[in-house]
Amino acid sequence: MSDTEETLPSFLENQVAMKNAVARAAHGLSLVEKRIVFAAISKLDSRRPQSDYLAPERRRLRVRADEYAELAGMDDLRSVYRLLREGCGRLFERYVRWVVLTPKGRKEVKKRWIEAVVYHDGEGWAEVTIATEILPHLVELKGSFTRYRLRQVEGLRSLYSWRLLEYLQSHSGGNGEQGKVTVALDEFMRALEVPARYRFADVRRRVIEPAVEELRMKDGWEIEWAPLKEGRKVKALQFRWRRSPQRDLLRES
Repeated sequence: MSDTEETLPSFLENQVAMKNAVARAAHGLSLVEKRIVFAAISKLDSRRPQSDYLAPERRRLRVRADEYAELAGMDDLRSVYRLLREGCGRLFERYVRWVVLTPKGRKEVKKRWIEAVVYHDGEGWAEVTIATEILPHLVELKGSFTRYRLRQVEGLRSLYSWRLLEYLQSHSGGNGEQGKVTVALDEFMRALEVPARYRFADVRRRVIEPAVEELRMKDGWEIEWAPLKEGRKVKALQFRWRRSPQRDLLRES
């Protein structure tokens, strides 16, 4: 490379930003679908006003096969084309779901991620139009919200690892390098989209331990956790975490 040649920034340096309520909600996405949707979201400017994105063409975001391959850590473009096509086939029905506590009880909120989806097989790209209903949770963000670079989830093989990263980041309290949270077991399972049939032993073996290990290996997380019991039954979980100072971290605002 010559001295005058510039290195273009990697797609993985893009940022994903969303309100904490969405970061802690059930996303209803498979790992393939999440890569497509969040690769698209990373192309929004979370600092811009919502009015800038009211026109559908401003919310129509394209994800190329090579970008998906980079995020997924894949070399086989033939497999990437297949995953993009299959992921797009299901995306139109997906929604984010969270619970709001009101004086009269719990209120469940559901919002679609996208209004339209297109997959171009010949050119190898997917195009999603972010729904206007979800837009206020992704742009013109102020106060506490969750933000990270795509590089932090590059090549993750478990959806639970990605969801745990988002969940912990959303509880960082303005300091993404470290934090502590205590969460009811049922709330944690809902946020990470763990099947309701799982007992705590399943949650430990199939969800928490593999996710903690993958985040440690991939992104330098040091996570300590413990179950909290009422009698003999686990009712809550406590997490403490920090990230290696050698890792590039984009803090939550």
